[in-house]
Amino acid sequence: MYCNQCGKELQPNQQFCSSCGAAVGASAIPVRQDPMGRHVHLLGVLWLVLGVLTAMTGLAAVMVAHVIFAPGGVAAEGGATPFVRPLVSLVGIHFLAKGALCFLAGIGLLQRQSWARVLTIVLAFVSLVQVPFGTALGIYTLWALLSANAEERYARLAD
Repeated sequence: MYCNQCGKELQPNQQFCSSCGAAVGASAIPVRQDPMGRHVHLLGVLWLVLGVLTAMTGLAAVMVAHVIFAPGGVAAEGGATPFVRPLVSLVGIHFLAKGALCFLAGIGLLQRQSWARVLTIVLAFVSLVQVPFGTALGIYTLWALLSANAEERYARLAD
């Protein structure tokens, strides 16, 4: 069981939390409903959404590169420099790859895969520069997956 006040793990038949001193009642959270499970589920869904949005951005960039900046496209008449098309294509491919990794991390978290925690932490650091949604999700991910005892708690969920 876990304390409702601070979330610290409690021993069976413990009357008071050794960390915060709160009284342990019948409303204490059972072991299989660890708060970490709720965070991991929410993170999985949020990473799926970010993955889809990022992949859609990448697909749009690749389409713009191959339609607007194509040799007979709209931008060719305006005198677009020749390096713009490969640059926009490269940015689009980057977003497609990042979107696929975010989607993979979301699936892994929802399925409680052991590798998903590490992948998600790496993606969280990378996403911190993606203002505002990537930053918010990165901070929440790092808070949830790098908090005290998070590795052991996630390993219990992954079992």
